[in-house]
Amino acid sequence: MISADPLCPAALARLELNRLAARVTVACLDLHRELGPGAPRRLYEEALVFELDCAGIASRRRVEWLVRHRGVRLNTRVATDLLLEELVALNLLAAGEDRRTREGCLRVFIRSAGLPLGLLVDIQTPRSDRVVTTVAAGLPT
Repeated sequence: MISADPLCPAALARLELNRLAARVTVACLDLHRELGPGAPRRLYEEALVFELDCAGIASRRRVEWLVRHRGVRLNTRVATDLLLEELVALNLLAAGEDRRTREGCLRVFIRSAGLPLGLLVDIQTPRSDRVVTTVAAGLPT
């Protein structure tokens, strides 16, 4: 009988990605509870980078990437607020910003950069169940 190895490299990579996303989500929720909804974007970003660093999660700020369309890199860049462990893009959604636009920019970034996952963090919502939204790349363009 042939059985699939549940710990194959792809399964391990998904498991590590899920663990990373969970650790980031916990850090965001803890920070959101402490700062409260509507904290200034710059303060939230600075505090989040501090929390991620304390948790041992590497991050880079304001990373730009050339957009890919039909396999061709265009001369247009998209950016993400934070790139975590070179695997997960994270955008902050602050007061006055359109959720669909920020989510769309994040989706274009992760698709163009070939990343498996993006997280949209709503720093203005009072609802803890809406603080972190997972964004997948969706269909390739």
